[in-house]
Amino acid sequence: MRKVANPLRIDRVHPVYHLGEAVAGGRNLDTAELTGYRYLVQEGTGELSTAEIHVDAAHNAMRMTMRSYGPYAEALSRGLTQVEKLPAVATGSYELRVLQCSAIFLVALWLKGDQGEPDILYPLAPAPEGFEPEHPYSADEFLKIVRSLVQARLAVHAGL
Repeated sequence: MRKVANPLRIDRVHPVYHLGEAVAGGRNLDTAELTGYRYLVQEGTGELSTAEIHVDAAHNAMRMTMRSYGPYAEALSRGLTQVEKLPAVATGSYELRVLQCSAIFLVALWLKGDQGEPDILYPLAPAPEGFEPEHPYSADEFLKIVRSLVQARLAVHAGL
Protein backbone atom coordinates (compact mmCIF):
# COMPACT_ATOMS: atom_id res chain seq x y z
CA MET A 1 0.00 0.00 0.00
CA ARG A 2 1.34 3.42 -0.95
CA LYS A 3 1.54 6.03 1.79
CA VAL A 4 -0.01 9.39 0.88
CA ALA A 5 1.91 12.43 2.08
CA ASN A 6 0.07 15.06 4.09
CA PRO A 7 -0.38 18.18 1.98
CA LEU A 8 1.40 21.34 3.08
CA ARG A 9 -0.75 24.39 3.65
CA ILE A 10 1.09 27.69 3.32
CA ASP A 11 -0.82 30.44 5.06
CA ARG A 12 -0.71 34.00 6.33
CA VAL A 13 2.20 35.49 4.44
CA HIS A 14 3.47 38.63 6.10
CA PRO A 15 6.44 40.96 5.61
CA VAL A 16 9.23 40.89 8.19
CA TYR A 17 10.93 44.11 9.27
CA HIS A 18 14.04 44.62 11.37
CA LEU A 19 14.36 47.47 13.86
CA GLY A 20 18.02 48.25 14.34
CA GLU A 21 19.96 49.70 17.24
CA ALA A 22 19.37 53.22 15.86
CA VAL A 23 16.09 53.09 17.77
CA ALA A 24 18.17 53.76 20.92
CA GLY A 25 18.99 57.21 19.54
CA GLY A 26 15.36 58.15 18.98
CA ARG A 27 14.61 56.59 15.60
CA ASN A 28 11.04 55.38 15.06
CA LEU A 29 9.25 52.47 13.40
CA ASP A 30 9.57 54.15 10.00
CA THR A 31 13.28 53.23 10.05
CA ALA A 32 12.54 49.50 10.26
CA GLU A 33 13.87 47.71 7.18
CA LEU A 34 12.03 45.08 5.18
CA THR A 35 14.16 41.92 5.35
CA GLY A 36 11.83 39.22 4.05
CA TYR A 37 8.50 37.47 4.08
CA ARG A 38 7.39 34.82 6.52
CA TYR A 39 4.80 32.09 6.02
CA LEU A 40 3.06 29.72 8.36
CA VAL A 41 3.43 26.16 7.10
CA GLN A 42 1.04 23.46 8.31
CA GLU A 43 1.57 19.82 7.37
CA GLY A 44 -1.86 18.21 7.28
CA THR A 45 -3.30 18.49 10.76
CA GLY A 46 0.08 18.05 12.42
CA GLU A 47 3.39 19.87 12.38
CA LEU A 48 3.40 23.66 12.34
CA SER A 49 6.41 25.68 11.24
CA THR A 50 7.37 28.98 9.68
CA ALA A 51 9.45 29.62 6.58
CA GLU A 52 11.17 32.91 5.82
CA ILE A 53 12.24 34.20 2.43
CA HIS A 54 14.98 36.86 2.46
CA VAL A 55 14.70 39.89 0.15
CA ASP A 56 17.47 41.95 -1.40
CA ALA A 57 17.80 45.76 -1.29
CA ALA A 58 15.26 46.08 -4.14
CA HIS A 59 12.82 43.84 -2.17
CA ASN A 60 13.15 40.94 -4.60
CA ALA A 61 12.77 37.49 -3.04
CA MET A 62 16.19 35.83 -2.93
CA ARG A 63 16.18 32.56 -0.96
CA MET A 64 14.68 30.77 1.97
CA THR A 65 16.78 31.69 4.99
CA MET A 66 15.01 30.03 7.88
CA ARG A 67 12.57 27.31 8.82
CA SER A 68 11.39 27.38 12.43
CA TYR A 69 9.46 24.77 14.40
CA GLY A 70 8.10 24.44 17.91
CA PRO A 71 7.27 27.17 20.41
CA TYR A 72 8.08 30.10 18.09
CA ALA A 73 5.81 28.86 15.29
CA GLU A 74 3.08 28.16 17.84
CA ALA A 75 3.45 31.65 19.39
CA LEU A 76 3.18 33.23 15.95
CA SER A 77 0.09 31.24 15.04
CA ARG A 78 -1.55 31.97 18.41
CA GLY A 79 -0.65 35.66 18.15
CA LEU A 80 -2.16 35.94 14.67
CA THR A 81 -5.39 34.42 15.93
CA GLN A 82 -5.47 36.72 18.97
CA VAL A 83 -4.80 40.01 17.15
CA GLU A 84 -7.66 39.28 14.75
CA LYS A 85 -9.96 39.51 17.79
CA LEU A 86 -8.75 42.94 18.95
CA PRO A 87 -11.60 45.48 18.75
CA ALA A 88 -9.44 48.00 16.86
CA VAL A 89 -8.60 45.37 14.25
CA ALA A 90 -12.24 44.40 13.83
CA THR A 91 -13.22 47.99 13.06
CA GLY A 92 -10.03 49.33 11.46
CA SER A 93 -7.74 48.65 8.54
CA TYR A 94 -4.28 47.23 9.20
CA GLU A 95 -1.38 45.62 7.35
CA LEU A 96 0.07 42.63 9.19
CA ARG A 97 3.84 42.76 9.62
CA VAL A 98 6.36 41.10 11.90
CA LEU A 99 8.88 43.35 13.62
CA GLN A 100 12.14 41.95 14.94
CA CYS A 101 14.67 43.72 17.11
CA SER A 102 17.60 41.33 17.34
CA ALA A 103 19.49 43.55 19.82
CA ILE A 104 16.98 42.53 22.51
CA PHE A 105 15.67 39.25 21.08
CA LEU A 106 12.21 40.68 20.44
CA VAL A 107 9.65 39.52 17.89
CA ALA A 108 6.31 41.31 17.68
CA LEU A 109 3.34 41.40 15.39
CA TRP A 110 3.13 44.90 13.94
CA LEU A 111 -0.31 45.95 12.83
CA LYS A 112 0.54 48.90 10.61
CA GLY A 113 -2.45 51.23 10.60
CA ASP A 114 -3.94 52.23 7.26
CA GLN A 115 -5.97 55.39 6.71
CA GLY A 116 -4.84 57.09 9.91
CA GLU A 117 -5.35 54.10 12.22
CA PRO A 118 -2.69 53.98 14.99
CA ASP A 119 -0.12 51.18 14.81
CA ILE A 120 -0.53 48.29 17.26
CA LEU A 121 2.43 46.19 18.39
CA TYR A 122 1.93 42.78 19.95
CA PRO A 123 5.07 41.10 21.39
CA LEU A 124 5.22 37.34 21.00
CA ALA A 125 6.41 34.98 23.73
CA PRO A 126 9.04 34.83 24.93
CA ALA A 127 9.32 38.61 25.18
CA PRO A 128 12.17 40.46 26.87
CA GLU A 129 11.69 41.79 30.40
CA GLY A 130 9.64 44.97 30.30
CA PHE A 131 7.13 43.57 27.83
CA GLU A 132 4.02 41.58 28.57
CA PRO A 133 3.84 38.91 25.85
CA GLU A 134 0.61 38.77 23.86
CA HIS A 135 -0.43 42.25 25.00
CA PRO A 136 -1.15 45.09 22.53
CA TYR A 137 0.97 48.25 22.80
CA SER A 138 0.69 51.60 21.06
CA ALA A 139 3.73 52.59 18.99
CA ASP A 140 4.78 55.14 21.64
CA GLU A 141 4.51 52.64 24.53
CA PHE A 142 6.34 49.98 22.51
CA LEU A 143 9.18 52.28 21.42
CA LYS A 144 9.68 53.62 24.94
CA ILE A 145 10.32 50.09 26.23
CA VAL A 146 12.44 49.08 23.21
CA ARG A 147 14.62 52.19 23.51
CA SER A 148 15.22 51.58 27.20
CA LEU A 149 16.18 47.94 26.63
CA VAL A 150 18.42 48.66 23.61
CA GLN A 151 20.15 51.55 25.42
CA ALA A 152 20.82 49.30 28.42
CA ARG A 153 22.22 46.56 26.18
CA LEU A 154 24.46 49.01 24.32
CA ALA A 155 25.73 50.43 27.63
CA VAL A 156 26.67 46.95 28.84
CA HIS A 157 28.53 46.18 25.62
CA ALA A 158 30.29 49.58 25.67
CA GLY A 159 31.64 48.75 29.13
CA LEU A 160 33.24 45.47 28.03
